[in-house]
Amino acid sequence: MKKGMILAISLGFIALLTSIIYLFLHENEKIKKTYAKELSNVQIASLYSNLQNYLQNIEIDSQMLFYASKMKFPVTLGEIDIVLSISSDNDKIQINQLLKATQDEKNGALVRDKIEQFFYDWRVANPRFLTDLLLDSVVPRDAERSYGSKIVLNDPFFYDKGILDFAHLSKIIDYYAFKYNDDRVYEIPWQEYFKFEGSGHIDINYASYEVLRFLLDDANLFALQEIVKATQLYEKAQDLPFDSEYVKRVLSSHYGLSLGLESNMARIEVELNSPQYSGKFNFKKPL
Repeated sequence: MKKGMILAISLGFIALLTSIIYLFLHENEKIKKTYAKELSNVQIASLYSNLQNYLQNIEIDSQMLFYASKMKFPVTLGEIDIVLSISSDNDKIQINQLLKATQDEKNGALVRDKIEQFFYDWRVANPRFLTDLLLDSVVPRDAERSYGSKIVLNDPFFYDKGILDFAHLSKIIDYYAFKYNDDRVYEIPWQEYFKFEGSGHIDINYASYEVLRFLLDDANLFALQEIVKATQLYEKAQDLPFDSEYVKRVLSSHYGLSLGLESNMARIEVELNSPQYSGKFNFKKPL
């Protein structure tokens, strides 16, 4: 039955993607005649905009999201290859929310210790300074937390009210690596652990083993490995491979972030390739 559901979802997405692309191409006679020969940036933008509008109106339930996230959906139209993929956006740690949680009066010190321990585990030279550097880039104070930890004092154009994206984070990482001559900071798979926008809610069904280990550092490792195999969608707490007492702790707040069994945001990626153009687009869809 599960294989049948996966097949049905796969065929449904491919049929849907094909139909909306054909619909769009028929809306514009010029594009209809030229899409296989030339795909200009304007046409790409128009195609992407229409794809996004159509996909935003699709109803996606938890079952559809879970099984569709295991696949990619390819469509070929003439010389244009289009690949659609969809997954939950509640799969990583929102780094800004994690860092802001260090300011909590009750649990802030615990959150900070966790962040420093994370950097210790990755064997960076100065976990304390790296933590202060990140904090001064998200929740700055009048004074530096550590000597040299406020990048804005050296670069007045540096934005220090939150980490906007990976390019922004890379500037912070480069600053640390240069200051301490420590290339080990580049060994941390930052993009596998962290995202930069959205909520601090994480859906256990989509989190990686590394993310779950970060948040549930006292959990049974075999149970975590079972979860990330993703052979089933966990919809009820009692379905999780933990004992009843630990389950109560799992579905709660961890370091200022929440763990649950639901997603509130989908992430849709569209990859377009033609002889004249190649690119990827992504957008979010509330669930």
